[in-house]
Amino acid sequence: MKTECQQMQELDQGVQGYQGFIPSSQSNIYDIFKPLVKLYGNSYEPLKKAVFYSIIGSVISKNIISCGDIAEDTRINLFVPLKSGYGKREVKEVIKRSIEQINMKYCEPTSLHSEQLIGKTIFHSNGNPIINYGHLADDFLVFEEASSLFSDKNNQETRDYIKIALDPIEHNEIYKKSVDTTRKDAVKYCPHCAMMFFFQPLAMENHIVTTGLLRRGIILTIDPSEDERLQALRQSLGTHDTIQEWSTWIEYLKELRSKTFRWSFNAEISKKLYDLTVSLIQQGNKKGNKAQKYTDIMFFSLRNLLIKISCIQAAINERDELSSEDVERAYNDLSMFWSIQLDFVMNKVKGDIDYMDMRDDLKTCLLILKEKQCFSLEQSQLSIKDYLGKISNRLVCTEDTARHKYYALKDDGYLDSKQIGQHDSKVWLTDTGMKKVDPYITLHTLPTLNREGSMFKKLFKMS
Repeated sequence: MKTECQQMQELDQGVQGYQGFIPSSQSNIYDIFKPLVKLYGNSYEPLKKAVFYSIIGSVISKNIISCGDIAEDTRINLFVPLKSGYGKREVKEVIKRSIEQINMKYCEPTSLHSEQLIGKTIFHSNGNPIINYGHLADDFLVFEEASSLFSDKNNQETRDYIKIALDPIEHNEIYKKSVDTTRKDAVKYCPHCAMMFFFQPLAMENHIVTTGLLRRGIILTIDPSEDERLQALRQSLGTHDTIQEWSTWIEYLKELRSKTFRWSFNAEISKKLYDLTVSLIQQGNKKGNKAQKYTDIMFFSLRNLLIKISCIQAAINERDELSSEDVERAYNDLSMFWSIQLDFVMNKVKGDIDYMDMRDDLKTCLLILKEKQCFSLEQSQLSIKDYLGKISNRLVCTEDTARHKYYALKDDGYLDSKQIGQHDSKVWLTDTGMKKVDPYITLHTLPTLNREGSMFKKLFKMS
């Protein structure tokens, strides 16, 4: 009979061998990492591997990825629906220890107030300003219970800032200026933090999954069987000395952090990235109508995730030039993660996913913006307050109901808004909102519909 160690080694087909930062009798850095996460059973393997990628991606996030027109970073953000008592503490402890022992900053925010995450400008008694940075300036954030962050309309501003923070580094500037602060003294920086969000595996409204926040990472649900939990109960009572593994892992991360990478992608690698991204898209399309619609939402995100994990694979072995093996190993793991993510969407997301279907009342809200020619921040002359009043009058509803519809449309990306000073604001239609209210006018302008071939040609510019 195979031992559990042998079974776990057979499951490890995705992470390339670790070849030489730290002298070790083990040839694979992932084999060193796995026992540090005190969770037992094969069901936890995808989570362990995702945490492995997330930690390494955070450590090397100063290295920017440039592939054709694509600018990315190596952060792998994780969204983990996990029942209470199923391993949250064990995962957090490994991340915290890994990050802090290489002199990086780890935080578990206890407040979802936007100022706690962004920071603020404070003034000393002598009048000199000091930027007091928030948690987004740390290196790794873990949100222990993120359900209200995803759904509560009072957390809309916080969600918006987190979305910006998770955009590719150098394209993710956070900016906050109070009315009594000059522009040069405003809070302004590009976050480098990776994030992990735990939440209860309950049914979710479809707009939560289709909005920008949950598209900025990997959703991994873990549901071990009763037999696995009983096995884990037995194993947890044994002795597991991981002192040497911890020492090797921390020294490895320190050495990795000191490296600089400038990844290159030759024509062969670009083609392989394209082919394997298409394979991931086809994987989603084969799982039914709901999965197909969700795959369409994740179309380009799948490409970016494959590129990010491929670069992490190369970094593990101190390479700047990606190899076919790097991409194939990245694909094997991402395919596993993607399968779990699709299952979550099909089983836990309420209703159908269809951007082209919208209730008449919500479409009316968008039509108001179209009638007022609010197509951008610069073109809009409509404040949020006036917009809510027009919704209330048009739909004969209370202002609270109008505000709820406004937040729902903003969270789904159909409209956007900005506070201007203390007393003014602007609201306008996004490109997605324009397609909803006037699809035939906007669709014919898309360049991909005037070319031969399918949408797959948008993935990469092939030489």
